[in-house]
Amino acid sequence: MSDGFELFYRRWETGGDVERIILGLNGIGSHSGAFRLMGEHLPVMVPGTRLYGTDRRGFGNSVESGFQRGGVSSFKRYLADVDETVQFTRQENPGKKFYLFGKSEGTIHALRVAASHPESVDGLILAASPVIPKVNAGGAGLIARVVLLRVFSPESMIDTLRYQPKAVRESNEISSVMEDPLSSKMMFSARFAIGVPSLFRSILKYAAQVRAPALILQGDADNTVATEGASRLLETLASTDKALKIFKNADHNFYDSLPPRAASRYDDAMRNQVYEVVSDWLRTR
Repeated sequence: MSDGFELFYRRWETGGDVERIILGLNGIGSHSGAFRLMGEHLPVMVPGTRLYGTDRRGFGNSVESGFQRGGVSSFKRYLADVDETVQFTRQENPGKKFYLFGKSEGTIHALRVAASHPESVDGLILAASPVIPKVNAGGAGLIARVVLLRVFSPESMIDTLRYQPKAVRESNEISSVMEDPLSSKMMFSARFAIGVPSLFRSILKYAAQVRAPALILQGDADNTVATEGASRLLETLASTDKALKIFKNADHNFYDSLPPRAASRYDDAMRNQVYEVVSDWLRTR
């Protein structure tokens, strides 16, 4: 990054001529491993595809010296990293079609980039967008604590899971998060947490400015975000080339085709539904 910090990233491809680039943007507290299975399947199903995934600052393998996973030196810098990652990826692959694949929080970053730099993006894949989160902000108690710590102890870590409804705490999605050794496990610094609400509130504002082709993916058994939020996102996007696919009985991780759960409770046929929808969309663009 321009401040000298290096982000960890992964890249998947099968070799041969590259026609399109996909940059994966994972959900909050997660890391680039969320795109491992997509990275193993899409380049095979759609030859010429190269998929990147990065661990954003403060998460996965991109933790700053002196900080814990889930903490950042600057939330503004955290956002700027996404723009610089897009620039780096495009420069490394000049003349190639460029797509952003956002999952959960990552969809907000994808929409923000597409709204701010429309010339840079040929299309968006938006999975489990948090238009209507089921995970709550924890009420006045958590908000007061975050504000207080942001002033007096911004690097203090907050366990946000304890403030969530029982249905969320006991969900399959949260279990997969807690099992993942590279996840922040719902722990975030006060400095990071104070910036999150305004970012999430901006999702539809960005969507209304996006004219790039967009594919929205949503599971109807998602315990993290409400399914009707995907329909609202579809309506708000300014694009005339947009589609919504809802997967039956799929949770936040779409039949675990978007890990981090190591052992899936779904079979390959269910996972393949997701790969095929994304592959078919890419082949026509």
